[in-house]
Amino acid sequence: MPEHIDVHDPGTWPNALVQLVDQRAAELDGSTDYAADLTLGFEEHEFCAATEGRGLRVYQCTRLMDFELDGIRNDGLRTLSGDLVAERIHRAEDQGEMSSELATAARAQNVFAISSTEGRLDRVCAGFGYGIFDEAHNGCHGFMKAWGGEAIDGGPIDPKRHNLTNGVGKPAIVVASVPVVDKDRFNIYPGLSNVLIGLRLGIERPSAEIHLTMPIPGKNVLDILQPGHPEYDRHPHLPNS
Repeated sequence: MPEHIDVHDPGTWPNALVQLVDQRAAELDGSTDYAADLTLGFEEHEFCAATEGRGLRVYQCTRLMDFELDGIRNDGLRTLSGDLVAERIHRAEDQGEMSSELATAARAQNVFAISSTEGRLDRVCAGFGYGIFDEAHNGCHGFMKAWGGEAIDGGPIDPKRHNLTNGVGKPAIVVASVPVVDKDRFNIYPGLSNVLIGLRLGIERPSAEIHLTMPIPGKNVLDILQPGHPEYDRHPHLPNS
């Protein structure tokens, strides 16, 4: 059995998960055209427990500078903090990847400077399901245009600051393996069950966000995809630069 679970590859699902998905899919077949609207009537933790501790393959869509790649491969993804934001801006300026004027603006306008950290502090945010790549209305594309995402650039949460770091760095997708058995360490919306059952039923392109209250260690980083990588290029809506 593979070590990691890919929601798009049932061959990677433990037998208990396959059986649970098949059972619930049969009960819900025809009930809706959208996976997010599936009325489950059962506990999400059943699905998480059925992963049997294997890591779930998730994706963080972002922009990275070349010098940041090895740091993520070695040290993983850290939860959002003021120290992390300050360190990233400092290193970008120190490496000559960001002008002093832009660095000054980023220090003055990031979410910590303007006290707008609600829903993000001490979290790592990612997603799963190809819908995050293939449908323009999903949030992935905005995060891949601006370096630092919402924490530094503003993005959808703060349009006035949006575009501050557009074009800085290169688009990247950090692929990681995350265990989903400890329900106190993560939150998934709409749900792992919605995505798996939606895929089984062949309805829409189901996807979900996962917010982790713990860092992802370097050993759990499986790959970093950028333009030119076959797995990246199979999704034509992703940015090329």
